[in-house]
Amino acid sequence: MGTERRTRIDAEGCSLDRISSLSDNVRDHILVHIPTRDAARTSILSRKWRYIWAGHPNIVLNKQFSEDIRGNRSAIEFQQYHVKTVGKILFQHLGPILQFDLQV
Repeated sequence: MGTERRTRIDAEGCSLDRISSLSDNVRDHILVHIPTRDAARTSILSRKWRYIWAGHPNIVLNKQFSEDIRGNRSAIEFQQYHVKTVGKILFQHLGPILQFDLQV
């Protein structure tokens, strides 16, 4: 059964990729409701998702975002890394930004 199912999946290829076939409004809805770091990570899901996050019009860099990138950095290292990361996000963004929320 396992080999038969694996062969069927391989033969059908991308037709089983349900994530990539989601409509734009569903993908946008998903991105709005997950943390920024996870939204950025969606770019590795498939080729169709690669640039979706970069063009998302809502950028929320809240306390959770800061805590996620803090790690075990000292205050000065964290400040430099935070500025660098926010800048990188903004420079890589494609299209208009309708909502920008930065909490430091």
